Amino acid sequence: MTINTVEPKTLSFDLLVAGGGLAGVCAAVAAARGGAATALVQDRPVPGGNASSEVRVGPSGANQYNAFARETGLIEELLLTTGVGTPLSDVLLGEFVRREPHLALFLNTSVRGVEMAGARIARVRASQLGSEREFLFTVRQVVDCTGDGTVGLLAGADWRMGREARGEYGEPMAPVEADAWTMGSTVLLRARNAGRPVPFTAPDWAHRYETEEAVGVCRWLGAAGGEGAGGWWWMEIGMPPWDTVRDNEAITRELHRRALGVWDFFKNRFREAASYAPYELEWIGAVPGKRESRRLLGDVVLSEYDCHIDRHWPDAVAYGGWYLDLHTSGGVLNPAEPAEYAHLDGAYANWARVAPYGIPLRALYSRTIENLWMAGRNLSATHVALGSARVMLTTACLGQAAGAAAAHALAHDLLPRQAAAAPHIGEIQRRLLRDDARLLGFTREEDDDLARTARVTASSSAPLILDRLTGARHALDPARGLVLPLSGPRLDTLAVCLSAEADCAVAIELRRLRRLWDQDAGEALYQGALAAPAGEARWVACAPNLAITPGLYRLALHPAPGVQWHEAGQAAGTVAQFCHASPGGCDPGNRRWPRLNPSECAVPPYQHWNQHARMALAARVTPESRPYEASNVVNGRDWPETWPNLWISADGLPQWLQWRWAAPQTIARAELRFDSDLHAPLDGPDRLPATLATDWELRARDGERWRTVYRETGNRFRKREVIFEAVTTAALRLVIHATAGCPAARVYAVRLYGR
Repeated sequence: MTINTVEPKTLSFDLLVAGGGLAGVCAAVAAARGGAATALVQDRPVPGGNASSEVRVGPSGANQYNAFARETGLIEELLLTTGVGTPLSDVLLGEFVRREPHLALFLNTSVRGVEMAGARIARVRASQLGSEREFLFTVRQVVDCTGDGTVGLLAGADWRMGREARGEYGEPMAPVEADAWTMGSTVLLRARNAGRPVPFTAPDWAHRYETEEAVGVCRWLGAAGGEGAGGWWWMEIGMPPWDTVRDNEAITRELHRRALGVWDFFKNRFREAASYAPYELEWIGAVPGKRESRRLLGDVVLSEYDCHIDRHWPDAVAYGGWYLDLHTSGGVLNPAEPAEYAHLDGAYANWARVAPYGIPLRALYSRTIENLWMAGRNLSATHVALGSARVMLTTACLGQAAGAAAAHALAHDLLPRQAAAAPHIGEIQRRLLRDDARLLGFTREEDDDLARTARVTASSSAPLILDRLTGARHALDPARGLVLPLSGPRLDTLAVCLSAEADCAVAIELRRLRRLWDQDAGEALYQGALAAPAGEARWVACAPNLAITPGLYRLALHPAPGVQWHEAGQAAGTVAQFCHASPGGCDPGNRRWPRLNPSECAVPPYQHWNQHARMALAARVTPESRPYEASNVVNGRDWPETWPNLWISADGLPQWLQWRWAAPQTIARAELRFDSDLHAPLDGPDRLPATLATDWELRARDGERWRTVYRETGNRFRKREVIFEAVTTAALRLVIHATAGCPAARVYAVRLYGR
């Protein structure tokens, strides 16, 4: 018998990136921009992975629970250019990749095998559906962004699947005994409001639900409203009983049975079925969104402890901040348990919250395959740590880091392990900072930056304002705090706006913090008491009379029955917090669920200050704090962390920043970081952040007049790098004429160079 086969086409690249989700796209683009000849191989007809229109999961990241912590760099550029989750964004994302001159995109192309040369991958075999083509890629290095660790598996890399035992990494949220359980896969559905009653008859093969209890404990069940409905993340199935990789087809079919069964229940038997009457099912995902499968193992395995404590890794290249989002076993096949224990138990939920933490490069390459990198949800992490690091804005940052590191390694003929060590890791980190990738705790100071040697002034600057009441109020049960930047050099008085049912005393304290998101108590500076009178919205003051240095402070009020602290409009670099204390185990006040099984989870005793990330509380300080001065734009910090690190003008445009030197300087290039509202999710190319500067110019002092050397209208990005005809001047101005809606000018950083 003769077997006919297609002769593979041999192609040669410096780097092959396998997997075209957001991690893979960012890895490939970063590598290509770093000069590496790169192939991006994606087994679906569109890039984007779980964020594509095939799956339609909204990207999440550190900013969901941590104020002003949104990811920048490549993922911000991508979202502002393409958006995600629609057929149009799929097309735009494809073109975003194709426009890179050093990058070739292979869609509908699946990696089927690897050829090894000792402990290195020499060639990768792939098949392209539709075209009936076979490829044999000769490569120097590979980045596995498949999610399932497919390349690593084929190459024989060390990998792990399932849950580690608690004692292996000292993880309280891990089970006592290791097992094969993974979080499951989900198919989403979408329905639109048709404006008229629309009947629904389920197919006879759909699962039939008769009661809410059969759907499951603590699944979201409520009235439909607005233009759309659907998209239930808890529509999840995994291991047990099915392997999320090997049984992907069976999982997909069962998810369709269950999803249509839930929709049938909502439409026809739910207690609030009338609210679903006008909704018409228009889409159901054909591709399940996977949460977890194989994890490739590196020289560092990120663990639960690393997510709770920012380790200051010497090779930090990315960060996370989503909570430790672990789902319970079985998904919709286990209706007796909640989809997440965090929904029912306060001790568990508040322990799972983490502040932003660094992720090292040593978790992004294989410890056994010498030329294999990995990024995405198959990074080197435990099951518990993956609960935080798996979300797409985080994995996109991992992709950019791996791609930039691979480009550096290829340019210097290094293996990944060598690139992660000094002196090369420093250059990789500097490259990431130049590309606006956010690295926690890093300062970018460059000797050739002329802006650092100038006297910086501004047309105006805004003070800290936290007394514009929103109308909301929050009971002082538990203790509540407000993190705010104080410019010093003194703090004479503090005032808060309270409503109290009766005259009472409220204990107050002030503590110095290191970062905006600190969960610990901080350094105590002042303790006192407020005499709160009965009544509504009363400003109550105390007089600490402290000498202070510029920094972040937590103003905290202790629990007080019958007292409420009023909410205020949130200012940059501020956030409301609440204190959760737990003696260990489950929340002693919980009455809806029995104690967590100690073999599954052992939450230790703790006291954490967690955030209401999008909220501030009303306060006034004297003297007035001025944390948004012009000097912030040259302090080397491009994001809020230990300080707002942001210039904000008074309302009213145009506004300007000015640099003046003692002697004329020759300037030909500028790097600017505008404020793209690091507190808000990005909605795509059609809705720019209101804070973003859209129309701006650089003016040089020329004798008695100012001459424009560069002007831009219609800007849509935070990161701008511009080159202009060299000008020799003793003074330069950045003038902001318009924003996308904000009445003030807002700039994080400006760097000026002579070349």
